[in-house]
Amino acid sequence: MKVDIYFGYWCDDSKNNLPVFLKILDTLNIPEFKANFYEVEKKSTAVQKYYVEDMLVEKVPTFIFYINDSEMGRIIENPHDTILQDMMRIVL
Repeated sequence: MKVDIYFGYWCDDSKNNLPVFLKILDTLNIPEFKANFYEVEKKSTAVQKYYVEDMLVEKVPTFIFYINDSEMGRIIENPHDTILQDMMRIVL
């Protein structure tokens, strides 16, 4: 299992949600769960749709969860409930 996280240091949602996610990972302490972090720059123009076009990352932070290299789900910008609850819905 792995998660790819796209974030921006300039983004308030990234500043709020990334530390919570890291705390969850630290608390779970599952060595098999790999996290990859990708910093994105601000969009260069107002008409630019994606931060990462090939991954269809339109908002940050975006957490993309994979099991056996198949995408299982995403948390985009802000969770629906909490990051932990959304994450559990995706991976269980």
